[in-house]
Amino acid sequence: MIRKCIPIPQKIYRIKKRLKTPEEVEKYFPGFMAFTDCTVQQIPRPSDNKRKKIFYSDKKKRHTVKTQLMVNNQGIIIHKTDHKKGRRHDYDIYKENHPITPKQVLNVYDLGYLGIEKDFPEQLLSIPNRKQRNRIVTRRKRKQHYSF
Repeated sequence: MIRKCIPIPQKIYRIKKRLKTPEEVEKYFPGFMAFTDCTVQQIPRPSDNKRKKIFYSDKKKRHTVKTQLMVNNQGIIIHKTDHKKGRRHDYDIYKENHPITPKQVLNVYDLGYLGIEKDFPEQLLSIPNRKQRNRIVTRRKRKQHYSF
């Protein structure tokens, strides 16, 4: 039996103007939230030895490229970067070309973006609490993390 993959239509908004009113911000960021993360895609192994080393991801044990995406609550892509070498860290890609969001929008990141609160203090952001070694995460900390 052959299964066909049906592509999911996705909208991509390119924000080219400064959002001035709360109504404009609400249009692009419903609930005033934005989620940023990098995705990894496998590529064929390059024939050049130098390119092999650059695109090889030790974590995935494959040759990869990374793309950073910012989406809103509804899953609509607001910002997308070009693909970068698979060896690069998520936060390095973010520092190089990050989207500028309005001040009232809560940006949600994963643990790959630790240090963002020091480099970008003007942003309203949420990063999960990292579990300490040999410790249990309490219910209170879990509730803090999941309540925006």
